[in-house]
Amino acid sequence: MNVYHFLGLIMHQPEGNLLDLLNNSTKQHEAKQILLAYQRPLDYAERYPDEARFCVCFSGVLLEQLQDPELIDRCRTFINIPKMLERYAAAPNIELAGTGYYHPLFPLIPQEDWDDHILRGRDKVAEVFGRTPLIFWPPELGLSRYMIPAIVKAGYRQVLCEGLHVRPEQQELEQDEIYYHTFLAKQSGAQIELIPRCAFFSNAQQGGTNSDWFCAEVEKMTSNFQCLVLVTTLTDGENGGWFRVEDELQQFWGRFFEPYMEKVKANTAGLRPTSLADFLNQHPPKLNADVVTGTWEYDPSKPYETIFENWAKTKEQQAMKEEIYEISKEVNMRLKANPPSERVYQLNIARDQILRAEASDNFYFHNGWLWKSRNALERARELLTNTP
Repeated sequence: MNVYHFLGLIMHQPEGNLLDLLNNSTKQHEAKQILLAYQRPLDYAERYPDEARFCVCFSGVLLEQLQDPELIDRCRTFINIPKMLERYAAAPNIELAGTGYYHPLFPLIPQEDWDDHILRGRDKVAEVFGRTPLIFWPPELGLSRYMIPAIVKAGYRQVLCEGLHVRPEQQELEQDEIYYHTFLAKQSGAQIELIPRCAFFSNAQQGGTNSDWFCAEVEKMTSNFQCLVLVTTLTDGENGGWFRVEDELQQFWGRFFEPYMEKVKANTAGLRPTSLADFLNQHPPKLNADVVTGTWEYDPSKPYETIFENWAKTKEQQAMKEEIYEISKEVNMRLKANPPSERVYQLNIARDQILRAEASDNFYFHNGWLWKSRNALERARELLTNTP
Protein backbone atom coordinates (compact mmCIF):
# COMPACT_ATOMS: atom_id res chain seq x y z
CA MET A 1 0.00 0.00 0.00
CA ASN A 2 1.39 3.40 -1.02
CA VAL A 3 -1.03 5.68 0.86
CA TYR A 4 -0.76 6.17 4.62
CA HIS A 5 -2.68 8.36 7.03
CA PHE A 6 -1.20 10.18 10.03
CA LEU A 7 -4.08 11.52 12.13
CA GLY A 8 -3.38 13.99 14.92
CA LEU A 9 -5.58 15.62 17.57
CA ILE A 10 -4.51 18.46 19.84
CA MET A 11 -6.10 18.84 23.27
CA HIS A 12 -5.82 22.18 25.03
CA GLN A 13 -7.76 24.27 27.49
CA PRO A 14 -6.64 27.68 28.78
CA GLU A 15 -5.34 27.90 32.32
CA GLY A 16 -8.10 27.22 34.86
CA ASN A 17 -10.78 26.95 32.20
CA LEU A 18 -12.16 23.54 33.17
CA LEU A 19 -12.87 24.58 36.76
CA ASP A 20 -14.23 27.92 35.54
CA LEU A 21 -16.75 26.03 33.41
CA LEU A 22 -17.68 23.70 36.27
CA ASN A 23 -18.21 26.68 38.58
CA ASN A 24 -20.64 28.24 36.10
CA SER A 25 -24.02 26.53 36.39
CA THR A 26 -24.85 27.25 32.76
CA LYS A 27 -21.57 25.74 31.47
CA GLN A 28 -21.13 22.62 33.57
CA HIS A 29 -22.39 20.43 30.75
CA GLU A 30 -19.79 21.95 28.42
CA ALA A 31 -17.05 20.94 30.86
CA LYS A 32 -18.43 17.39 30.90
CA GLN A 33 -18.45 17.25 27.10
CA ILE A 34 -14.84 18.44 26.94
CA LEU A 35 -13.60 15.93 29.50
CA LEU A 36 -15.39 13.03 27.83
CA ALA A 37 -13.76 14.10 24.56
CA TYR A 38 -10.39 13.31 26.17
CA GLN A 39 -11.50 9.79 27.11
CA ARG A 40 -13.12 8.84 23.80
CA PRO A 41 -9.89 8.37 21.78
CA LEU A 42 -8.86 5.68 24.26
CA ASP A 43 -12.08 3.76 23.80
CA TYR A 44 -11.61 3.54 20.05
CA ALA A 45 -7.87 2.83 20.23
CA GLU A 46 -8.67 -0.13 22.49
CA ARG A 47 -11.56 -1.23 20.29
CA TYR A 48 -9.31 -1.34 17.20
CA PRO A 49 -5.86 -2.33 18.49
CA ASP A 50 -4.66 -3.61 15.11
CA GLU A 51 -6.14 -0.87 12.92
CA ALA A 52 -6.20 2.38 14.90
CA ARG A 53 -3.06 4.50 14.85
CA PHE A 54 -3.20 8.18 15.75
CA CYS A 55 -1.43 10.93 17.68
CA VAL A 56 -2.72 12.99 20.60
CA CYS A 57 -1.07 16.18 21.86
CA PHE A 58 -1.85 17.57 25.33
CA SER A 59 -0.71 21.04 26.29
CA GLY A 60 1.17 21.29 29.58
CA VAL A 61 -1.39 23.64 31.07
CA LEU A 62 -4.19 21.18 30.26
CA LEU A 63 -2.31 18.30 31.90
CA GLU A 64 -1.77 20.55 34.91
CA GLN A 65 -5.55 20.96 35.17
CA LEU A 66 -6.16 17.22 34.74
CA GLN A 67 -3.88 16.60 37.74
CA ASP A 68 -5.75 19.08 39.95
CA PRO A 69 -7.29 17.16 42.90
CA GLU A 70 -10.29 19.51 42.96
CA LEU A 71 -11.08 18.91 39.28
CA ILE A 72 -10.57 15.16 39.68
CA ASP A 73 -12.97 15.06 42.63
CA ARG A 74 -15.60 17.25 40.97
CA CYS A 75 -15.73 14.96 37.92
CA ARG A 76 -15.77 11.55 39.61
CA THR A 77 -19.42 10.94 38.77
CA PHE A 78 -18.77 10.78 35.04
CA ILE A 79 -15.02 10.32 34.46
CA ASN A 80 -12.04 8.86 36.31
CA ILE A 81 -9.34 11.28 35.22
CA PRO A 82 -6.31 9.51 36.80
CA LYS A 83 -7.39 6.23 35.21
CA MET A 84 -7.80 7.97 31.87
CA LEU A 85 -4.26 9.33 32.04
CA GLU A 86 -2.95 5.87 32.95
CA ARG A 87 -4.69 4.43 29.90
CA TYR A 88 -2.99 6.98 27.64
CA ALA A 89 0.37 6.06 29.16
CA ALA A 90 -0.23 2.39 28.36
CA ALA A 91 -1.84 2.75 24.91
CA PRO A 92 0.56 1.22 22.35
CA ASN A 93 -1.31 2.60 19.34
CA ILE A 94 -1.60 6.21 20.50
CA GLU A 95 1.43 8.36 19.73
CA LEU A 96 2.00 11.37 22.01
CA ALA A 97 3.20 14.79 20.91
CA GLY A 98 4.39 17.77 22.90
CA THR A 99 3.69 21.48 22.53
CA GLY A 100 4.37 24.79 24.27
CA TYR A 101 3.40 24.59 27.94
CA TYR A 102 1.03 27.58 28.02
CA HIS A 103 0.17 27.27 24.31
CA PRO A 104 1.94 30.43 23.06
CA LEU A 105 2.07 31.54 19.46
CA PHE A 106 5.85 31.22 19.29
CA PRO A 107 6.62 33.63 16.42
CA LEU A 108 4.96 36.44 18.43
CA ILE A 109 6.81 35.98 21.73
CA PRO A 110 10.46 36.70 22.66
CA GLN A 111 12.90 34.03 21.51
CA GLU A 112 14.39 34.01 25.01
CA ASP A 113 11.12 32.47 26.24
CA TRP A 114 10.94 29.66 23.67
CA ASP A 115 13.06 27.17 25.61
CA ASP A 116 10.95 27.38 28.76
CA HIS A 117 7.69 26.72 26.91
CA ILE A 118 9.17 23.89 24.83
CA LEU A 119 11.05 22.14 27.63
CA ARG A 120 8.28 22.47 30.21
CA GLY A 121 5.72 21.17 27.73
CA ARG A 122 7.94 18.20 26.90
CA ASP A 123 8.67 17.43 30.55
CA LYS A 124 5.00 17.57 31.53
CA VAL A 125 4.09 14.93 28.93
CA ALA A 126 6.96 12.75 30.16
CA GLU A 127 5.91 13.21 33.79
CA VAL A 128 2.25 12.35 33.23
CA PHE A 129 2.59 9.55 30.68
CA GLY A 130 6.09 8.20 31.24
CA ARG A 131 6.90 8.79 27.58
CA THR A 132 9.06 11.60 26.24
CA PRO A 133 7.45 12.96 23.06
CA LEU A 134 9.45 13.12 19.85
CA ILE A 135 6.85 15.06 17.82
CA PHE A 136 6.51 18.80 18.40
CA TRP A 137 3.13 20.37 17.64
CA PRO A 138 3.51 24.17 17.55
CA PRO A 139 0.44 25.87 19.06
CA GLU A 140 -1.80 27.14 16.26
CA LEU A 141 0.80 25.48 13.97
CA GLY A 142 2.65 28.76 14.45
CA LEU A 143 6.09 27.84 13.15
CA SER A 144 9.15 29.82 12.12
CA ARG A 145 12.39 28.33 10.77
CA TYR A 146 14.18 30.09 13.63
CA MET A 147 12.42 27.80 16.12
CA ILE A 148 14.08 24.68 14.72
CA PRO A 149 17.28 24.82 16.85
CA ALA A 150 15.25 25.22 20.07
CA ILE A 151 12.94 22.34 19.12
CA VAL A 152 15.86 20.07 18.23
CA LYS A 153 17.74 21.01 21.41
CA ALA A 154 14.72 19.77 23.39
CA GLY A 155 15.11 16.33 21.79
CA TYR A 156 12.29 16.48 19.26
CA ARG A 157 12.77 14.67 15.97
CA GLN A 158 9.71 15.91 14.06
CA VAL A 159 7.81 19.17 13.87
CA LEU A 160 4.33 19.60 12.42
CA CYS A 161 3.47 22.55 10.21
CA GLU A 162 0.90 23.93 7.81
CA GLY A 163 1.62 22.50 4.36
CA LEU A 164 0.96 25.84 2.69
CA HIS A 165 4.15 27.23 4.25
CA VAL A 166 6.58 24.52 3.06
CA ARG A 167 9.06 25.50 0.35
CA PRO A 168 10.83 22.41 -1.07
CA GLU A 169 14.24 22.68 -2.68
CA GLN A 170 12.83 20.50 -5.48
CA GLN A 171 11.09 23.18 -7.51
CA GLU A 172 9.33 20.64 -9.71
CA LEU A 173 7.01 19.60 -6.88
CA GLU A 174 3.50 20.93 -7.35
CA GLN A 175 1.89 22.59 -4.30
CA ASP A 176 -0.77 19.86 -4.06
CA GLU A 177 1.95 17.22 -3.93
CA ILE A 178 3.86 18.97 -1.13
CA TYR A 179 1.09 18.11 1.34
CA TYR A 180 1.78 14.39 0.99
CA HIS A 181 5.57 14.36 1.45
CA THR A 182 7.83 14.62 4.47
CA PHE A 183 10.92 16.81 4.44
CA LEU A 184 14.15 17.67 6.21
CA ALA A 185 14.40 21.26 7.41
CA LYS A 186 17.61 22.91 8.62
CA GLN A 187 18.44 26.06 10.50
CA SER A 188 21.72 27.16 12.12
CA GLY A 189 23.15 23.66 12.02
CA ALA A 190 20.06 21.95 13.45
CA GLN A 191 18.01 19.52 11.38
CA ILE A 192 14.48 18.22 11.94
CA GLU A 193 11.89 16.18 10.06
CA LEU A 194 9.13 18.45 8.77
CA ILE A 195 5.59 17.06 8.52
CA PRO A 196 3.14 19.18 6.46
CA ARG A 197 -0.54 19.21 7.31
CA CYS A 198 -3.03 18.82 4.45
CA ALA A 199 -5.53 21.60 5.12
CA PHE A 200 -8.18 20.16 2.79
CA PHE A 201 -8.54 16.87 4.63
CA SER A 202 -7.87 18.47 8.02
CA ASN A 203 -10.77 20.86 7.54
CA ALA A 204 -13.00 17.88 6.77
CA GLN A 205 -11.75 16.11 9.89
CA GLN A 206 -12.50 19.19 11.99
CA GLY A 207 -15.86 20.09 10.51
CA GLY A 208 -17.47 16.72 9.88
CA THR A 209 -17.07 14.01 7.26
CA ASN A 210 -17.75 10.33 6.69
CA SER A 211 -15.44 7.46 5.84
CA ASP A 212 -16.89 6.86 2.34
CA TRP A 213 -16.18 10.44 1.28
CA PHE A 214 -12.78 10.55 2.96
CA CYS A 215 -11.46 7.33 1.42
CA ALA A 216 -12.84 8.13 -2.04
CA GLU A 217 -11.47 11.68 -1.97
CA VAL A 218 -8.02 10.56 -0.85
CA GLU A 219 -7.91 8.09 -3.73
CA LYS A 220 -9.08 10.74 -6.20
CA MET A 221 -6.54 13.33 -5.09
CA THR A 222 -3.52 11.02 -4.80
CA SER A 223 -4.07 8.36 -7.47
CA ASN A 224 -1.79 10.10 -9.98
CA PHE A 225 1.16 10.34 -7.58
CA GLN A 226 3.87 7.78 -8.23
CA CYS A 227 5.50 8.45 -4.87
CA LEU A 228 4.69 7.19 -1.39
CA VAL A 229 1.85 9.29 0.07
CA LEU A 230 1.38 10.40 3.68
CA VAL A 231 -1.94 12.15 4.29
CA THR A 232 -1.52 14.24 7.46
CA THR A 233 -4.67 15.50 9.15
CA LEU A 234 -4.23 17.68 12.25
CA THR A 235 -7.09 19.29 14.15
CA ASP A 236 -8.46 20.13 17.57
CA GLY A 237 -9.73 17.05 19.35
CA GLU A 238 -12.22 18.56 21.79
CA ASN A 239 -13.60 21.75 20.25
CA GLY A 240 -16.85 21.98 18.32
CA GLY A 241 -19.90 19.74 18.39
CA TRP A 242 -18.32 17.27 15.98
CA PHE A 243 -16.00 16.18 18.80
CA ARG A 244 -18.04 17.13 21.86
CA VAL A 245 -21.55 15.81 21.23
CA GLU A 246 -22.19 12.81 23.49
CA ASP A 247 -24.15 10.79 20.92
CA GLU A 248 -21.17 9.08 19.30
CA LEU A 249 -23.14 8.12 16.20
CA GLN A 250 -23.46 11.84 15.45
CA GLN A 251 -19.83 12.80 15.91
CA PHE A 252 -16.25 12.13 14.85
CA TRP A 253 -15.61 8.82 16.61
CA GLY A 254 -18.82 6.98 15.88
CA ARG A 255 -19.79 8.49 12.56
CA PHE A 256 -16.37 8.75 10.91
CA PHE A 257 -13.66 6.88 12.81
CA GLU A 258 -15.37 3.58 13.55
CA PRO A 259 -16.63 3.03 9.96
CA TYR A 260 -13.16 4.04 8.78
CA MET A 261 -11.54 1.42 11.01
CA GLU A 262 -13.98 -1.19 9.71
CA LYS A 263 -12.86 -0.37 6.19
CA VAL A 264 -9.22 -0.68 7.25
CA LYS A 265 -9.97 -4.03 8.86
CA ALA A 266 -11.65 -5.23 5.67
CA ASN A 267 -8.79 -3.83 3.57
CA THR A 268 -11.18 -1.64 1.57
CA ALA A 269 -10.11 1.81 2.79
CA GLY A 270 -7.40 2.32 0.18
CA LEU A 271 -5.06 3.80 2.82
CA ARG A 272 -3.58 2.71 6.12
CA PRO A 273 -3.43 4.61 9.42
CA THR A 274 0.11 4.87 10.74
CA SER A 275 2.07 6.28 13.61
CA LEU A 276 4.61 8.87 12.54
CA ALA A 277 7.43 6.88 14.13
CA ASP A 278 6.59 3.72 12.17
CA PHE A 279 6.21 5.59 8.90
CA LEU A 280 9.46 7.55 9.22
CA ASN A 281 11.45 4.56 10.43
CA GLN A 282 10.55 2.79 7.19
CA HIS A 283 10.48 5.85 4.94
CA PRO A 284 12.81 8.58 6.22
CA PRO A 285 12.56 11.96 4.47
CA LYS A 286 14.81 12.42 1.46
CA LEU A 287 13.75 15.89 0.34
CA ASN A 288 14.93 19.17 1.83
CA ALA A 289 12.65 22.13 2.42
CA ASP A 290 12.45 25.52 4.04
CA VAL A 291 9.41 26.65 6.00
CA VAL A 292 8.15 30.21 6.03
CA THR A 293 6.54 31.68 9.13
CA GLY A 294 2.83 31.01 9.39
CA THR A 295 -0.09 29.42 11.21
CA TRP A 296 -2.95 27.08 10.31
CA GLU A 297 -5.22 30.10 9.88
CA TYR A 298 -3.35 32.03 7.20
CA ASP A 299 -5.52 32.84 4.20
CA PRO A 300 -3.32 32.85 1.05
CA SER A 301 -5.75 35.19 -0.69
CA LYS A 302 -4.80 37.93 1.82
CA PRO A 303 -1.52 39.83 2.16
CA TYR A 304 1.23 37.89 3.93
CA GLU A 305 1.29 40.49 6.71
CA THR A 306 -2.12 39.24 7.89
CA ILE A 307 -0.86 35.82 9.04
CA PHE A 308 -1.23 36.79 12.71
CA GLU A 309 -4.19 39.15 12.44
CA ASN A 310 -6.34 37.21 14.89
CA TRP A 311 -3.67 37.55 17.58
CA ALA A 312 -1.97 40.84 16.79
CA LYS A 313 -4.32 43.12 14.86
CA THR A 314 -5.73 45.58 17.39
CA LYS A 315 -3.86 48.36 19.16
CA GLU A 316 -4.54 46.61 22.45
CA GLN A 317 -3.04 43.35 21.22
CA GLN A 318 0.02 45.16 19.90
CA ALA A 319 0.47 47.09 23.15
CA MET A 320 0.25 43.89 25.19
CA LYS A 321 2.81 42.20 22.97
CA GLU A 322 5.21 45.12 23.42
CA GLU A 323 4.73 45.02 27.20
CA ILE A 324 5.51 41.31 27.27
CA TYR A 325 8.74 41.91 25.36
CA GLU A 326 9.71 44.71 27.73
CA ILE A 327 9.12 42.76 30.96
CA SER A 328 10.62 39.55 29.59
CA LYS A 329 13.79 41.44 28.67
CA GLU A 330 14.01 42.95 32.16
CA VAL A 331 13.58 39.58 33.91
CA ASN A 332 16.13 37.86 31.67
CA MET A 333 18.63 40.67 32.20
CA ARG A 334 18.33 40.36 35.99
CA LEU A 335 18.63 36.57 35.92
CA LYS A 336 21.82 36.83 33.86
CA ALA A 337 23.33 39.18 36.47
CA ASN A 338 23.85 36.24 38.91
CA PRO A 339 21.56 37.51 41.68
CA PRO A 340 21.39 35.85 45.15
CA SER A 341 19.34 32.64 45.34
CA GLU A 342 16.34 34.25 47.06
CA ARG A 343 16.11 36.81 44.26
CA VAL A 344 16.46 34.08 41.63
CA TYR A 345 13.42 32.42 43.19
CA GLN A 346 11.34 35.59 42.85
CA LEU A 347 12.59 36.28 39.35
CA ASN A 348 11.65 32.76 38.25
CA ILE A 349 8.14 33.29 39.58
CA ALA A 350 7.99 36.54 37.61
CA ARG A 351 9.23 34.66 34.56
CA ASP A 352 6.45 32.12 34.97
CA GLN A 353 3.89 34.93 35.00
CA ILE A 354 5.33 36.18 31.71
CA LEU A 355 4.95 32.71 30.18
CA ARG A 356 1.32 32.67 31.32
CA ALA A 357 0.77 36.09 29.76
CA GLU A 358 2.04 34.73 26.42
CA ALA A 359 -0.79 32.17 26.04
CA SER A 360 -2.26 32.46 22.55
CA ASP A 361 -5.81 32.13 23.96
CA ASN A 362 -5.42 35.52 25.66
CA PHE A 363 -4.85 37.21 22.30
CA TYR A 364 -7.35 35.33 20.15
CA PHE A 365 -10.76 36.83 19.41
CA HIS A 366 -9.09 40.22 19.43
CA ASN A 367 -9.24 41.73 22.95
CA GLY A 368 -11.50 39.23 24.70
CA TRP A 369 -9.03 37.71 27.19
CA LEU A 370 -6.25 40.28 27.20
CA TRP A 371 -7.13 40.94 30.83
CA LYS A 372 -5.59 37.57 31.67
CA SER A 373 -2.27 38.67 30.20
CA ARG A 374 -2.58 42.02 31.94
CA ASN A 375 -3.13 40.40 35.34
CA ALA A 376 -0.15 38.09 34.85
CA LEU A 377 2.11 40.98 33.85
CA GLU A 378 0.98 43.02 36.83
CA ARG A 379 2.04 40.17 39.12
CA ALA A 380 5.37 39.99 37.29
CA ARG A 381 5.89 43.73 37.75
CA GLU A 382 5.16 43.46 41.48
CA LEU A 383 7.81 40.77 41.81
CA LEU A 384 10.30 42.89 39.87
CA THR A 385 9.59 45.86 42.13
CA ASN A 386 10.35 43.70 45.16
CA THR A 387 13.45 42.18 43.52
CA PRO A 388 16.24 44.78 43.22
